[in-house]
Amino acid sequence: MYYKLTAKTLPAVTELGKIVRKTVWRCADRRNILVFMEEGACYFVIDGKNVLLQKGQALLIPAGTPYVRSPYENTVSTIFYLHFLTEAPLVTLTADALRAEVALLLEATRGGAKASYESDFEPHSLYLDEVMDFGEQADEIFSLIRLMRSEGFDKPGVYGRLRTSLLFMRILTELSLKVVSEARASHFTPNESYPLPLQNALLYVQKHYKQRIGAEELARA
Repeated sequence: MYYKLTAKTLPAVTELGKIVRKTVWRCADRRNILVFMEEGACYFVIDGKNVLLQKGQALLIPAGTPYVRSPYENTVSTIFYLHFLTEAPLVTLTADALRAEVALLLEATRGGAKASYESDFEPHSLYLDEVMDFGEQADEIFSLIRLMRSEGFDKPGVYGRLRTSLLFMRILTELSLKVVSEARASHFTPNESYPLPLQNALLYVQKHYKQRIGAEELARA
């Protein structure tokens, strides 16, 4: 399951904390929740699904969704949790709907900024998966979370809250870029008239275009 978040206005971070636990917790919050697993692993039961959240992953729990958190093999987990509110509720998307929106996004981008804003497509959207893997960005994501706590959320006044929202928007943007990149790669189909080795190389480039790609990597692909 995927979610679309309207980003015309900054989200409001209402709670940001860190827990080290191996206990069972049941909750249904009126706010959206992003759970970031820094160390360990634990289970989340959401809508009858049992999700194992592991180190370097994030879990999105939409507002009003009941969930149960329980330890994995009686191990201790280190978790950052972030409660936030948005101007409009999160919109659920299927994988096909996400790929369709990403295709529209790419088409609007190719048409330039003016075409994007004049089209019927809504450009002010972020896309999130239910479970997101940070991969090589794990250190950066957790650094931003700690910065939110020390330089934003724990500082009183309007500027502390604004700094928190801006840092959170940066995290959401990074997560959304990863989701869009993966959806773009799954949507892409090379021309079948190309030789199979070339099709495989093109797919590899689509999936890893943010990385430095050399001749050896393409040859293996």
